[in-house]
Amino acid sequence: MTIKPECIRIVWVRLFIICVCLFFCHLSLLAQTTILGRIINRVDKKPIANASIFLSNTTIGNESSADGNFILKGIKSGKYQIIVSVVGFKMYNENIIANDHTVDLNDIELTPDIKTLKEVSIHANSNVDREQYLKWFKEQFIGTSDQASRCVLLNPEVLDFDYDKNKSLLTASSYDFLKIENNALGYRLKYLVNNFSFCTNPALNNDLHYDGSVLFEEIKGNPSQEKRWRKNRQEVFEGSEIHFLRSLINNRLEEEGFRVLQWAIYQNPERPADSIIDSKILSFEKLKTVNGKKYSDSIRVWKKKRELKKILETLMDYPLDKDEIVKPTDQEDLYALGCDMDNLHVTYNKEHNFPKKGLTYHLNDRYNKEITIIQFKQPYAFFDKNGTIANVDGIALSGAWAQNRVAELLPFDYDSDTWQ
Repeated sequence: MTIKPECIRIVWVRLFIICVCLFFCHLSLLAQTTILGRIINRVDKKPIANASIFLSNTTIGNESSADGNFILKGIKSGKYQIIVSVVGFKMYNENIIANDHTVDLNDIELTPDIKTLKEVSIHANSNVDREQYLKWFKEQFIGTSDQASRCVLLNPEVLDFDYDKNKSLLTASSYDFLKIENNALGYRLKYLVNNFSFCTNPALNNDLHYDGSVLFEEIKGNPSQEKRWRKNRQEVFEGSEIHFLRSLINNRLEEEGFRVLQWAIYQNPERPADSIIDSKILSFEKLKTVNGKKYSDSIRVWKKKRELKKILETLMDYPLDKDEIVKPTDQEDLYALGCDMDNLHVTYNKEHNFPKKGLTYHLNDRYNKEITIIQFKQPYAFFDKNGTIANVDGIALSGAWAQNRVAELLPFDYDSDTWQ
């Protein structure tokens, strides 16, 4: 049998493609970080087994072995917070920079915390109003969205509540992992709630704050379930804060369906300082007492100036690009987001259907899924290429992103279909 030259060329082309794929696959495996170390008791230096070690807000976690050793593999480059938690010891956390090299943390010493644990456990089960507190907690922590309705708290008994009636302030924390099964996205979350506070009186402010560390575990389902979970995760990702930051880094804002406008905040040039206004009014009132009504008009003019707004806000109508709002830093893969302390008005529309002027009303309407305002409390918000903000207290959000709760939470190492 004679083999045609065309067949030989086809075989060689296929072999070449396979080799190229294997080469790049090998490179991708090399471009990952491994973290290892050993967990020991600070008091007696003995190893601690079965401690939970994980990178917060990711799917990467493990437990320490009988000799206290642990290893975390397959970590993409970026900035993470490593958490070590085990019942009876104080939680350990440390910021880690993954840069494609093995990170050896050596011995991590945990401090016993048995007394505090017992006190929290007793207090947590003694609250007669616990059912109402748990209801408030679920609504604010998990949310009230369609995804939230499919989330289940598996062990609410680990939550410790306190309520200040004078301030209408509910606070909570967990003495162990709060386990949440998200049947909408196919994740089981292990959440260490450090601080939760919510003002239950709408007449005051309804302020909400919570923080903590969370490990994501993928739920195993049948092919139909996993297909639905992938679809739901992608829908939650699209238009999210992580999607925005990743699009920004890759200079794909317009392509991905984002428009960013500057919400300029500046002093009213028509309004003098309070000290000048008060001085003028006082001077003219003194002159008025001597010269009768002669200076009444001047007094009215300065009183009107006092009624003018001190600060003016103007929403610009031209989109900003990456170079206008992102600056490099002296740390690799860390970026600075800012706009001279002006707010950023972010709109997401997959079909690129944007109004001529940015909308600012109905920001906190539950049906607002497109518009978010980023207010800067610090000159910059620092974030890495995974879309993770390092100084979360440096910004305040209102609008679409502010409505998201734990039910819409995705791990920082989530790989979107957008980038595949």
